[in-house]
Amino acid sequence: MSRNDLNASPGDYKASAQELAAQALEAAKRADAASLARKALELDGECTDAQVVLAREEATTPRDLAARLKVIVDRAEARLGTPFLHEHRDRLWDLPETHPYLRARMALAQALEKAGKPALAIPHLEALLKIDGTDHLGARYRLVCCHLAGNQLKPLAALMKAWEGEVSAFMAWAAVLERIRSKSDKGAEKALAYARSVNPYFEDFLVGRRKLPKQIPATVEPGSPEEAASALRLFGETWANDREGMYWLFKHG
Repeated sequence: MSRNDLNASPGDYKASAQELAAQALEAAKRADAASLARKALELDGECTDAQVVLAREEATTPRDLAARLKVIVDRAEARLGTPFLHEHRDRLWDLPETHPYLRARMALAQALEKAGKPALAIPHLEALLKIDGTDHLGARYRLVCCHLAGNQLKPLAALMKAWEGEVSAFMAWAAVLERIRSKSDKGAEKALAYARSVNPYFEDFLVGRRKLPKQIPATVEPGSPEEAASALRLFGETWANDREGMYWLFKHG
């Protein structure tokens, strides 16, 4: 479909643009993603997902990307409208038309974190968790990393407690680092024993005893090397840069 199609309605343009933007988000090659995003924006200049794809392609630094994404998020919020956002604030994920806005806000939080401004990312991540209690976008993981980056141990402990029912390599090994940072040696030892039972491969990859899998599928099996590699991709750098944490881990290896 093109803008020259006189029989198409504005809704048709938006739907076609969103379909192209969805393809752009899934594209393996950046050039393909950018091309699809540009086509989407030719149909709908306000297609949020397409704007995000192009911002990632065109930004020169994480700070530049965060600035571009802030504009995109603000525009998406304005289009949805304050009354709408307030009325549906506890169930926005249930409304598909809000997904591009939520994805853009998540992208903004990630960009702020990469730009070295985790404190600015935290309000966005906390808001996403309030908006979507089941956390389809994984905001809790980035929030854990931001709290660790700022050594904010009290809110980190509260967040870990709120998700203590989750059995995953990420949360198990994050709890180890939280206990180490909190100077709780016995607590860290207990957390380490549990983390090793949940997924021992994380430690093997972190200390270099095993090589990372070449590919990480979108869906990973609990306790698998792929799950450990996925968790390591999320916050392996946080662990590796924590001298006290790494020393403690080697000491208890």
